[in-house]
Amino acid sequence: MKKILVASFAVIFISTYPYAAAETASRTVKVAPNVVSPDSLRIPTSITLLKETPFYTDPDDRLNGDSAGFLAPQKGIKVLGGEYAWARGQSWWKISTDLGPKWISPEPWNVDVPPPEKIVLFNDTPIYATMDDTQEPSAILSPQEVQVTGAEKQWFYANGPDEKHWVRIHTSWLGDQWVHLPVAKIGYIKPVDYYSYYSSSQSQYLLDDPTYNGPYGSMAGPMFKWLGNETAHVTGEFVSVYDTNYRLETETGVNYVHEKGTPIVRGNEMITLKADTPLFAAADGSQGIALILPKQSLSTYEKSILRLNSVGGTPYIVFRRNGWP
Repeated sequence: MKKILVASFAVIFISTYPYAAAETASRTVKVAPNVVSPDSLRIPTSITLLKETPFYTDPDDRLNGDSAGFLAPQKGIKVLGGEYAWARGQSWWKISTDLGPKWISPEPWNVDVPPPEKIVLFNDTPIYATMDDTQEPSAILSPQEVQVTGAEKQWFYANGPDEKHWVRIHTSWLGDQWVHLPVAKIGYIKPVDYYSYYSSSQSQYLLDDPTYNGPYGSMAGPMFKWLGNETAHVTGEFVSVYDTNYRLETETGVNYVHEKGTPIVRGNEMITLKADTPLFAAADGSQGIALILPKQSLSTYEKSILRLNSVGGTPYIVFRRNGWP
């Protein structure tokens, strides 16, 4: 005998059938570099080449040594796309040239990009008159956003995210000063406005510093609260050459998490269930079937499209509701 809904909160999964048939034909597929469009620091809009660099009509041409020509060292090369690992190793760039779109793959030490216009300091930070932190600092800045006026050459290239580089900032009372920061902390907040759902399997620690990667607990217990099986309002993205982290408005105030979560669309919508439908306590099915809904019409307020790990990548629609008659 099926249970009829009496709960005040639920998540409905609606699956579409049939599964797409698996492709049986064997064929050779060319795999292009995993490039993404320019996005501030992650993929800069332009780069400077510091060394003569071969360019290619197709990335596969490099395997055969078939370059289409060479680019002289120059500034202002327009980027059409790039790989996220460009600051850490040899990567592909798709660029715009007079001959049309071309590909280059320079080592990171043969590339330079300007620093961000602003950076956010999340901790008390000493500032210096010169690039020498063995001297006494001019002052200690409290956490704040600061204006950038320059940086040491190839400020982004390091052996790891904790390696430090110098960035020049402007202060209102001392003029230009220098800060010595780990590369992972040289970044800024990009304002955004959307909602993300964090399932129990995607649970995130709520951090005060988006670049924090230390211990999350101690012998005395957890040091941070965590977010799980909840929808949060994302109001900013902390962007560096190494990563993107996310600023959330939560019940405890402003916090940061490392993962984006599952995008959610909010808005009232009516749906009609045409068959008995299982409900789950979490929007990834991880907490099992709670109840069975009979055929009926429902009013919803959140929706997300998920693709679970199933044959053919079958799409699922998740509906959440905050009240039942």
